Amino acid sequence: MHLLENKIFYPQSGLFAIKSLESGKLVFNQIEACRKSIKRNIKRLGKIKMNTFTYFSKTAKGLGVRMGKGKGSHSQ
Repeated sequence: MHLLENKIFYPQSGLFAIKSLESGKLVFNQIEACRKSIKRNIKRLGKIKMNTFTYFSKTAKGLGVRMGKGKGSHSQ
């Protein structure tokens, strides 16, 4: 387990920001659910700017498929 950093974090724009303390993988559905939840709670009192993007897609082949014949389809 990593030790939590006590560095001061200043948001680039706005008054509030959320900082991740651990690394991990997020899929698009999780990011969209977070955005909708925040928007529902703040209603029309502010604006949301999210700088999180899903750059990498995950590919997988089914179980029991033989080696070769390409990379496999995209999955979550």
